[in-house]
Amino acid sequence: MFRATVFWCGFRNNLVQKLIGLILLLTASPVLAQPLQITAPSGSAPAVSPPQPEPQPEPRLASEIALTEIAEQFIDLVATGKIAQARELLNPTLKAGWTLEQMQDDWDRLQQLTGSYQRRGQTQMIDGNLVLIDLEFERATDNLFVIFDDQQQIQGIDFPLQVPRL
Repeated sequence: MFRATVFWCGFRNNLVQKLIGLILLLTASPVLAQPLQITAPSGSAPAVSPPQPEPQPEPRLASEIALTEIAEQFIDLVATGKIAQARELLNPTLKAGWTLEQMQDDWDRLQQLTGSYQRRGQTQMIDGNLVLIDLEFERATDNLFVIFDDQQQIQGIDFPLQVPRL
């Protein structure tokens, strides 16, 4: 049990007394790091402890949120046939080695193997520059790995399911 005594400080203003008492309480008490236990006087109803707040998930860094959103946007653009817009999310090196026609061909071949694209599932940040997206197709569900560079541009995409090059 914790008891605090507010000392009379010679002030007549009740608010000042309370503030000084609170300051003394906060600066002098090592007990404040622990939850305060309030006990009811004997013969009265037991005190009800206030509800404890639910634990909140750890906040994600703004850069993690941005990367997952870019990866999701890339998939959404490709899936809706907006290959040129999706290509703008690639870094210059990947753009140089992957033409619009190749991107469209790769997406078409992937759907030939897996069936038509259904939806994007869970997206998660794996590492500082690696995002994993679950993709659902008619006949398969697999993960897409999206790798980013330091400028938040896509520098690599890997779909574990082997899509043969023609």
